[in-house]
Amino acid sequence: MMLQEFIEWDTYIRVPTIGRRWARAILYDPPPGPRWLPPGLRHPARGIRDQAEELSLLFNRALGYDMNALEFAVKDGLFYGIDLTNYTPDMDYRSFKDAHFPWAVEKMAEFAVEKALSDEPTPQAPDFRTLMLR
Repeated sequence: MMLQEFIEWDTYIRVPTIGRRWARAILYDPPPGPRWLPPGLRHPARGIRDQAEELSLLFNRALGYDMNALEFAVKDGLFYGIDLTNYTPDMDYRSFKDAHFPWAVEKMAEFAVEKALSDEPTPQAPDFRTLMLR
């Protein structure tokens, strides 16, 4: 169990990140709200957007995540990490719509091609059967 403080935020941002290089800050209204905000309201102010994207990329590089979606509550210019380890994020068209879905597909395809062409070995999942026998 974890105790968390509720932050009365000024701005709530979700930042999908791909390949530890691309991030896109999107204004978000967490449940029980309507979730993604209407098309005209989907981009935070440039300074907040840039800082949210930079924080997301730094976090993903530190953890080695190739894909993630971080959420920040922003209050008086301070960023509070709300959800930082969503390494299988929702990037569905129904969530992103035309405003962000083409970006996600383009960056994910570029990342997949880079990975396929690289000499970097693919990490193997542990064999849990052998771990259970120990």
